[in-house]
Amino acid sequence: MKKKFLPIFLAALLLLALAAGCTAKPEAPAPTEAPAPTEAPAPTEAPAPTEAPAPTEVPAPTEAPAPTEAPAPTVVPAPDDGFLRVSSTEALLDAIGPGAKIAVEPGYYNMSDYAQELWSRANYDQWDAEHPYVTLRDCYDGVEIVIQGAPGLTITGTGETADTELVIDPRYGTVLVFEDCDELSLSRLTLGHTDRGDCSGSVVGLLDCETVRLEGMDLYGCGVLGVRAEYSGDIFVRDSVIRDCAYGPFEFDNCRGSLEFRGCELRGSDGGGYCWCEEAELSFIDCSFGEWESNVWYFREDCVKENCTWSEITSYPDYSDADSKLYSFDPEYFSVARFDAAVLEDTSWYSYCRLRPDSGDYPFYEYVDFGSITLTLNEDRSGTLETPAGTRSLEWSCEEPYTFTLELEDGEELSGSLYASSEEGESWLWMYLQIDGEWIWMY
Repeated sequence: MKKKFLPIFLAALLLLALAAGCTAKPEAPAPTEAPAPTEAPAPTEAPAPTEAPAPTEVPAPTEAPAPTEAPAPTVVPAPDDGFLRVSSTEALLDAIGPGAKIAVEPGYYNMSDYAQELWSRANYDQWDAEHPYVTLRDCYDGVEIVIQGAPGLTITGTGETADTELVIDPRYGTVLVFEDCDELSLSRLTLGHTDRGDCSGSVVGLLDCETVRLEGMDLYGCGVLGVRAEYSGDIFVRDSVIRDCAYGPFEFDNCRGSLEFRGCELRGSDGGGYCWCEEAELSFIDCSFGEWESNVWYFREDCVKENCTWSEITSYPDYSDADSKLYSFDPEYFSVARFDAAVLEDTSWYSYCRLRPDSGDYPFYEYVDFGSITLTLNEDRSGTLETPAGTRSLEWSCEEPYTFTLELEDGEELSGSLYASSEEGESWLWMYLQIDGEWIWMY
């Protein structure tokens, strides 16, 4: 019995051993349970180069093409197309010619630096021949630039007026001279001399130029005159400043047509300026005047003045000089003068001629003896009237801006007006007064 079950017992042990061996291996398959390389394939889970293609998401060069979006030269008040932009005196002079449109870049240009060096060259004559529209002219203490025979010329600054300044050194020279340059246009430029002291030259000179436009300009002394024009016509100055000149803001000599200042400021000069023209109309529209400019033009009636601003009057022209008799007397060309009481204070007036009562429709005047009638007006509003019949005291008053009244000691009242005349650039005031029934012209 024991021998019979021994083989069976051994077989059972063998089966148990085999079963134990088969179940032990799958319980601890360490190498297969943690295959780190396959469970965390970092290179495949975070493919940074493909998930964040920075160069394609932020194409900076195409989003901010600065050269095309911000063309700086056109941001400032720039000229229209067709302008040649220059940034040196040499380039400016080279560009001068009929119909030329020149834009001067902002900057300070002492044109004498180049002009004087050019003048001293041995081959200056060759340069002069190659530039038929520009020449240099000796002006005692240097040279001045003369532009000639260039109709349709336009020169402008490219920014504000103060941004572009053209100056010269010689005090005897004019900053820019234009001769025979019709349809000339200057704008947005500041012009003057380097020396602000005494000068003999002007700022802009015009000779034989028709239709000239100055706009947005700043012309300053020491130039004796801001604009000096001879034998020219139709000159328009707009929105400009003319200041600190020795003789005045302008002088027009034998000019014609319209001489118009509109929206201008005329100030700081030591004189009012001059207009010696018989075929021109001088006008000031929306202009402001400094002291001496006001002293002269406020009283002038041979020009048009509209909506102007005047400074305080500090000096009154003396029109009572007896030398006035040397000039022609023609009331037909007189104009009513506006005045205030200060014009009459401390003055004496002398009879010149009287209106004949029988002159009819056409006034006829006959001269009276100089001084046969004398009117004296004092500052304290008292005065005297001397006639061949005697002397009478009076009180006077002014009804601005055109009439005055004399109240004589006997109660008689006389009224009168002032008239302006001009000849050869000089002006005088005439008094027209009725005395003892007669109309008398006095000066």
